[in-house]
Amino acid sequence: MSQEPKKVGRRTFLNYAIAVIAASVIVGTATYFAVPKGEVTVTTTKTVTTTVTGTTTATTSPTTSSTTPPAGKTYVEFWTELVEEPRMEVLNRAADAFMKENPDIYVKVVPIAEADYPTKLTSAYMSGKMPQVMEIPTYFAPEWLTELDADAITDVINEIGEDQFVYPLKIWQIPGERKWYAASWIPWISQVYYRRDWFEEAGLETPKDVITWDQMLSAATKLNKPPDRYGILFINAKEDIGSNQIYFTVGYANGVKLLDEDLNIRFDDPESIETLQYLQNLSKYTPPGPDDSKALFTLYPVLPGTIAIDIANTYMAFRIYNTAPDLIPKNEIISRIKNKVEGMFGEDYALGIFKTNSTPAQIEASKKWCKFLLTSKYYAELCGLVVFGLFPVVKSITFSNEYLNNPIVKAFGGRATVESLIEGFKKMQVPAYAEGKGIVREFGPPWSKFLIAQAVYEVCNENASPKDTAVKYAEKMREAIKEMKK
Repeated sequence: MSQEPKKVGRRTFLNYAIAVIAASVIVGTATYFAVPKGEVTVTTTKTVTTTVTGTTTATTSPTTSSTTPPAGKTYVEFWTELVEEPRMEVLNRAADAFMKENPDIYVKVVPIAEADYPTKLTSAYMSGKMPQVMEIPTYFAPEWLTELDADAITDVINEIGEDQFVYPLKIWQIPGERKWYAASWIPWISQVYYRRDWFEEAGLETPKDVITWDQMLSAATKLNKPPDRYGILFINAKEDIGSNQIYFTVGYANGVKLLDEDLNIRFDDPESIETLQYLQNLSKYTPPGPDDSKALFTLYPVLPGTIAIDIANTYMAFRIYNTAPDLIPKNEIISRIKNKVEGMFGEDYALGIFKTNSTPAQIEASKKWCKFLLTSKYYAELCGLVVFGLFPVVKSITFSNEYLNNPIVKAFGGRATVESLIEGFKKMQVPAYAEGKGIVREFGPPWSKFLIAQAVYEVCNENASPKDTAVKYAEKMREAIKEMKK
C-alpha cells in the first residue's frame, strides 16, 4: 500500500450517515436497526445470538402451546428459538398437520428466546421437565450431549438418508461412530456481499463463488473513498459476538484452529497471527470504529452508496430484498473465502431428542416429529420466511419447486445461488468442534468471555501487535479453560 488511508472521525461519519438516511425515503426504517439473528448477543452467557427482526415476538404459541394435552396421547414438547409470530404460526400449523396424521401423539410447540436457553433448560433439567425435542445450536450443545438420544436421532437421519442432506453431518457426528447427537435443521453461514458494479468500474476481478484474501484486500484498498464510501465493513467491537465470528470467518480460510486434536489452544499459532494481521490490514478501510452489528446490517443495505464489501451472513440477503431491492442486480454474494484453504464460519441449529425424562413412547413419537419437520412442506414454508437465513438442508425440500420458486430465492439467482450456498455449507466449520473429538466444551470460555472478540478489537481499533495480541489472549484462554475445569 502506497499510503495509509485517511479516516474521518466517527462523529463526522455518523452525522453524514444520518443525513443520508434522513434524505432517503425508505419504508419501515425503524426495522433497519433491529438486529438480525446470527450476528449479535444480548447476554454474557454461552448464548451466541438472539433473534430480533422487527416482527412481533410470540410468548406463547397461538394454538398448540396453550392447550392441555388430551389424555391417552403421547406427549412431545418441542422447544424452538424461532419465537417470531410468523415462524411460530408455521410451526403450529405443522404441529396440527402432524397430529392429524398421528392422532395418538400430541405436540406442544414452545417458543423460548435463545438468550433464555441456559436458564430455561437448566430449570427444566432440575425439575424433571425436559423437552422431548429441542432446536439446539452447536455452541450450546457441549454441556448437554449426554442427555441427547443419539440412537433416536440417528434413526431419523437413516430413515431420511444421510446422503439426502445437502452437506455432510460431520459436526454432529460422534467421533468414530456412525451416530449423531442431532440432525442439522436450519444452519447459517457467514458470507461476503460486495458491489459488483463498483468492482467492474474499478477494473477489479469479480469473483462469483469464492473470494480470496488478496481480492478482498485489494478491492477494499482501491474502493475506499471516505467519508462517502468505505472499502469494507466487518464487526470489530470489543464485546460483540460478531467480533468472535469474524475471526473464524476470515481465519478458517487460513487454516486456523481454536483447539487441536488434544484440545490445546492454538490461538497463538502462525495461522492465527496472520489472521489478526489480515484483519488489521482490512480495518484501515472500514468506517470509523469500532463497528458493531447495527452498522453491519444497516450501512450496506440501507445506505447502498456507503460500503463496497460487507462481511455479514446469510440473513443479509433477506435484509437487502426488503430494504434495497434495487441493490440486488448490483450485488454479489460469496459463500466461501480462500487463502491457504477454502473455509467458512457458520452455526448449525439442529434437532435434538432428549432422553432425560422421556418414555420409550415419547422417544418414538419424537422421532416421527423430527422426520416430519425435516421433510414436510412446512419446512419449505418456514425457510421461505427468511430466505437463506433459515436454510433447508434436506434435498427434497432444498430443491423443491416451493422453495426454488420463492420470490426472494429467484431474485438472488435461483437454483444457481442455492447450489453455490450449499458449497459454502460444505466448507462450514464451527469453533465448538475439534477434529477427532467432536463437539467439545473447551471452546466455551474463549467464546463466551469474548477473548477472541477482544483480540480482534485491539488489533483493529488500537493498532495492537497481532503477534503480541495472539500470545496474550492465547494465555488468557488457557487460564479460562483451566478455571472452567476446576
